[in-house]
Amino acid sequence: MLNKYIRTFSMYFQGTVWYIKAYGIKMFLRKLRHEAKLILSSFFERGNEARRKLISFYEDEEASFFDDIVSVIIPTKNAGSEFEQILYMIRSQKGIKDIEIIIVDSGSSDSTLEISKRYKAKIIQIPPEKFTHSYSRNLGAENTEGNYILFMTQDACPPNDTWIYELLSALENTGSVAVSCAEFQRSDSDLFYRVISWRHSRILGIDSNDRILKKPVIEDVTSLRKNGQLSDVACLIMKDVFLKYKHRTNYAEDLDLGIRLVRDGFKLVLVSSAKVIHSHNRDAYYYLKREFVETFFLKDIFKNFDILPIEFSSLRFEIINTYCLINYVVDDKISTIELPCKFDEFYNSITKIINSEYTYEIFKNYGINYQNKNYNDENLLAFIKKIMELNSVVVDTSSNKGLLIAKLRYSICLILEYMKGCYEEIDEHMLEDFKASIYKFFASSCGRFLSSCYIAGTDEDKDMLKEVYHELFKGV
Repeated sequence: MLNKYIRTFSMYFQGTVWYIKAYGIKMFLRKLRHEAKLILSSFFERGNEARRKLISFYEDEEASFFDDIVSVIIPTKNAGSEFEQILYMIRSQKGIKDIEIIIVDSGSSDSTLEISKRYKAKIIQIPPEKFTHSYSRNLGAENTEGNYILFMTQDACPPNDTWIYELLSALENTGSVAVSCAEFQRSDSDLFYRVISWRHSRILGIDSNDRILKKPVIEDVTSLRKNGQLSDVACLIMKDVFLKYKHRTNYAEDLDLGIRLVRDGFKLVLVSSAKVIHSHNRDAYYYLKREFVETFFLKDIFKNFDILPIEFSSLRFEIINTYCLINYVVDDKISTIELPCKFDEFYNSITKIINSEYTYEIFKNYGINYQNKNYNDENLLAFIKKIMELNSVVVDTSSNKGLLIAKLRYSICLILEYMKGCYEEIDEHMLEDFKASIYKFFASSCGRFLSSCYIAGTDEDKDMLKEVYHELFKGV
């Protein structure tokens, strides 16, 4: 029990160190005062924290039935062979009058359209260049016949034949206008995705409970995200409400919609008692791009969203040298852990490694051209080389903040915090997944820091990062 509290404290301690390094002690104290106000205000917002199950489960055809049509809208492009199972599960739903499936396809060249036709879906085709997350979903909604709209992604699958019924019951039981649900990862999901999904559920407060959301007493980034978060992975919404508001941004369109709804007095629901099957196994470079783009849109939605005060000359140095440090730590330190081993032994070994002090001379042989193909992808390496080639002044290492290293230490503590609840023993496969997760957290942090550089940087920084900016915005 003591070890459990020590591990949790270590994670929060590393998070505190990272925040102070990034924003300074004054900003940290201001954050503490603000969070104290949020905790106090939560005593007056008990309606937002529903410590009960909000879903009525389907029992039998006569006793449980919604006399409604649900229009399921799925934007697609090359959805793959597994798409058939998703449509099969949607068509198999019970307890609802009818299901309408609308596919908004933006240039599939595989069997997506043929599969859709077999399941009697209405198909709307748009040119690839016209696709945005908002446009495709708005277009689908304008062509629906149902009185409810269910937005899904092409890789999200109902876990059973009563899933939509359960989402509908959450709306009816709470008087809400929209509901989203937690995710259940596929069996082949990698460690990184499982960790970020677990953390996201904890932040939203749906790791073990359903929640009714409404406008918070104190409106800030944290409270609005927690109380306005819808997810288009699976989002059921009343059609008349959606057509009044619609999506309007090219990214984070679901969050933007949810915040507008709660600000206008509507209630939303987040449920963990009805999950959707969804996960990704993507490379590190994808998460770099995603975090880069997400930061821009969060800054647009929240004018007081924190932007890191860092110049590109300093960040360039940190990206290159932290990447080299990871190569060194992964190959010369983490790879030497004897396996299989108990999780406690693994935790102690990793903690000792990440708490060690490293100088850049130690790992100079693990430079930018050093590649460990088991964990890196070519796009990430090409990106780091591009960053290295950009003209920038040489930064004195003695004045470097070490933001990326501090962030990475916190991320590794986060991985360990998740693993302690899942694993008693660590084997070779688990260790490889752990190493890959380190590179993905590094890439994600690079995306966040680079976007801050561009948003708050000098004209010189913006000009230097112009090509990087356009590259990272493609395909997210």
